[in-house]
Amino acid sequence: MSRDVEIKMARDQSGEQFYTRAHVDGLDGFEEYYQWQLDLQNSIYDLATSIRDSGWIEYQVGPPKNGLYATDGFSCGIREIVHQYGERGEKRITRKMIRVNIRNFTNGEQIAQLPNGFMKYTQVFYSRSGSGKQPIMVEIRGNGALNVYIDSSNQSGSSNSNWIYAQFEWTE
Repeated sequence: MSRDVEIKMARDQSGEQFYTRAHVDGLDGFEEYYQWQLDLQNSIYDLATSIRDSGWIEYQVGPPKNGLYATDGFSCGIREIVHQYGERGEKRITRKMIRVNIRNFTNGEQIAQLPNGFMKYTQVFYSRSGSGKQPIMVEIRGNGALNVYIDSSNQSGSSNSNWIYAQFEWTE
């Protein structure tokens, strides 16, 4: 593309300056700009087609759902986002998420069974569980079993005071 091109302004009969019309073929460097735009558009399209998002899918729980945040909170759900890359999409990164919103459970209880194939490996997270309590361990087994474990110092209390409202994320 040429640099330092002098731009001449045309004048009408009354001496006012105006820009003249130009054809695209008369613009220096337009081909490179247009090709750059096409390449950018294609790469955005490629990126959009290489990401698959399941969206939030609710799962059923055994204990009652937690009504504490019922009006402005989330429900129990799972989500999977897969980004495929490589020349033929043979490589992938999978990001998984789970939302847990339950109450009234006991130590060691299996609170849900996630769909087959969602879990590849066992994952363990800790969730806060209310004022003055130790965190509750949330375990998701490779077979999809979702279990909760309460710290021994909090096991003697009422199961109604046990609640979890949390979202966990991991990459596979």
